[in-house]
Amino acid sequence: MELFESPELTLLDIRLLGWMKSEVCKRNLHTGGELLARILHTAARIRKCGDQLRRTACDILTGGAKCIQLDGGISGYLL
Repeated sequence: MELFESPELTLLDIRLLGWMKSEVCKRNLHTGGELLARILHTAARIRKCGDQLRRTACDILTGGAKCIQLDGGISGYLL
């Protein structure tokens, strides 16, 4: 099972992991040390983005509410 397919992850977790992956992989990395440094740097930057994280969480909740109102008919609101 892939990490993004884990039933224990919420939509916010998946979005956060996707954001982090896109930031970490913007540049080619050649060593494990470079990868670790980039992950730590990205995590520090994300921690400073509290407002953006709150907006994303609100977007997910709004999308979930719309999906429930539509009886699950349109899942595109969630992704």
